[in-house]
Amino acid sequence: MGGVLIATSFIDDCLKSLLHTYLLADSKTTQKLLNSNSGVFGSFSVKNDVLYCLAGYSKGTYQDLNKITEIRNVFAHRHLTANFENNKVIKLCKELKSPESFLEAHKDETNHKDLIAIFERARTCFIHTVSVLSDSILQTIISAEHHAT
Repeated sequence: MGGVLIATSFIDDCLKSLLHTYLLADSKTTQKLLNSNSGVFGSFSVKNDVLYCLAGYSKGTYQDLNKITEIRNVFAHRHLTANFENNKVIKLCKELKSPESFLEAHKDETNHKDLIAIFERARTCFIHTVSVLSDSILQTIISAEHHAT
């Protein structure tokens, strides 16, 4: 359970950093907007919505981030019973787009059947998606910072 909450929190911080690249640096107003307790852009979902509308990333990324939020909520609100064998968690993990894209990109590889078997596990789908999304968001931040200098 803790891993899901930590991973989602890390992605939330990545989203905050990405959103920050669109806002005035060193501004009290920016800090107020991004405040996780009271800011307009404080919640994971709002940051995701705003960044998608700013064309910060693709629709697939947006959809996967929404699923990540749903998975996090299952773990946060059903902490005694939530795990990757939970039917709701399995369903949500199977709806993630990133594993599908990965399998499609590797369909001609000799070990494709092995890859399909690996992605049958909900935990693998979640970990893969979180890794890919966080890397993609961090790369976007680095690119934005590089272009700003």
